[in-house]
Amino acid sequence: MERTVIKLRQYQEAVIERALKALDDGESVIINSPTGTGKTLMGLIIGKRYSEEHGFSFDILVRTRSQYTPWEDNARKVGLKFTGLMAKSLFCKFTNKEYYEICEFCGVKKNEDSGEADHQHHWVRMYARGMSCSKCTVPKPVECVIVDETTGDCLKEEPSKVTIEELQNVGIFKFATNMKKRGICPYTLMLSIESDFRIFSYIYYFLNLVETNELLIFDEAHNLELQELMRTTVSVYDFLRLSKSEKEKDILRWAFKRFVETEGLEAEIKDVIGEEMTIEELLLKYEDDGEELVKKCRFVLKADDSFYKEKTDKYYRVIARDPSVLLSKLNAERYILMSGTMPSERYLREVWGLEKFEYIDVWKDYYDQLKDFYHMNINVVEADLTYKSRNGNTYREVAEFIKQHLRNDGVNLVAVTSKQMMADLSHFLYSDFIEKDGKIDFGELQQLPDGAVILAYEGGRLTEGIELTNEGKSRIKSIFIVGFPYPEYKDRYLNSVIDYLAHKKGLDGESKESFRWFVFKEKAIIKVRQTMGRAIRGPKDEADIWLIDKRFTYKDIAQRLGIELM
Repeated sequence: MERTVIKLRQYQEAVIERALKALDDGESVIINSPTGTGKTLMGLIIGKRYSEEHGFSFDILVRTRSQYTPWEDNARKVGLKFTGLMAKSLFCKFTNKEYYEICEFCGVKKNEDSGEADHQHHWVRMYARGMSCSKCTVPKPVECVIVDETTGDCLKEEPSKVTIEELQNVGIFKFATNMKKRGICPYTLMLSIESDFRIFSYIYYFLNLVETNELLIFDEAHNLELQELMRTTVSVYDFLRLSKSEKEKDILRWAFKRFVETEGLEAEIKDVIGEEMTIEELLLKYEDDGEELVKKCRFVLKADDSFYKEKTDKYYRVIARDPSVLLSKLNAERYILMSGTMPSERYLREVWGLEKFEYIDVWKDYYDQLKDFYHMNINVVEADLTYKSRNGNTYREVAEFIKQHLRNDGVNLVAVTSKQMMADLSHFLYSDFIEKDGKIDFGELQQLPDGAVILAYEGGRLTEGIELTNEGKSRIKSIFIVGFPYPEYKDRYLNSVIDYLAHKKGLDGESKESFRWFVFKEKAIIKVRQTMGRAIRGPKDEADIWLIDKRFTYKDIAQRLGIELM
């Protein structure tokens, strides 16, 4: 593999050495480093040097499929070989679709939703089922390396050299789809391919789907507080999908109602022939699927006070109230968590339950080196955007300020705290693109001309996932963050999490309220930093950042955002 000579910046070498020392001292590592400062490259070099010294490979864990690509690209630059896994259905010729989205409460498919439901849909992905690798006869891309000279039989097969070379050249996703088109499946061979590191999504680690290596590097690790991994829902749809018979569906619908009412599986009901049995016995009549549903029901029913519970006529859901239930698993590992928007050291210890780690804040610790190439011009506007002060005059003044500071050499992103504020501001500020729920046409975004205005809300897809580039440089030249995006103060789940953690820590009265606002600020600051990062995708980018809210001048918030350095 052709290798590019990489010249590390001084701060990158310093971060790498600090991380290696911490790992050698038995600590894990947190790297908080803004987008464009070379997190991926630093992570690979740390993994490379540490694994070479200790004689094992390392694993990269990411949230989404799109995040595999930067690791693959940088691996090629430094001459590292990779392998890994994605969803089995990407490799399997027996399914044409990786997943489809349904409402976990009622089972309606997203692409078939009429918009007339009596509840707010909660979309979840349903992956292809019934693919059994053990019974599969699809050919694998292997070559024989040991032949029985007497019989001519192959004694040992390995992934072919051509296969491995193609994987390195095109990456895991394209490799999987290319092989699928050819009617070949390398899925079961992927982890036997010799490599310097492997790439997986988070779920492979947290659900123990693979045996991981001794060093784990988590990318975009601010996302690790994942509700989807801490949530279990039993819905009426789970019951109804056991049968296609309308008569049986009526019985299953009644069984679900009784399950919710009695919070148990012991209530007696009648099946299609009038035979009395318990809800559990009814479900078990559907064999494997029914047995899985019983297990799911029992988990929900046994959930203790560490879970937040929601119950309606359509679903019974439990969500872990203590993130450390999931994340403290990391304390048994040697890990590196990397992101441009990592929570604070205090939050990681008090909320995530992490214990022994070195916290490296690249923005603060190496600002004197970053300022020469990291051109983010941050300005604070002391507008009063507290809830009680918002009115037509406020929005008119904010809109006028934004109009005066728009840039015509690129795209302008205006991010507000909520959908309601977005609607209110839109009366006074013309925008070329307004964020809406559902699928976003990124092709339309890419075609926006210079000087265009995008109006979005914090926590939406545009403030967390948008990347508008041209020849490797960001097209977003100014970002206006309107309001400080605290979570909804009446968010029942978040407040239940805070209440549970406060009780666990023995906090009450003022100390409990102080902890509540600490958590709220952490959530808001991560949103702000995510939005700021939309404009800086590499060292050649520069942008104006306007923080429009007097709360950005508060000392603790300014320090967390590094504003005092500007």
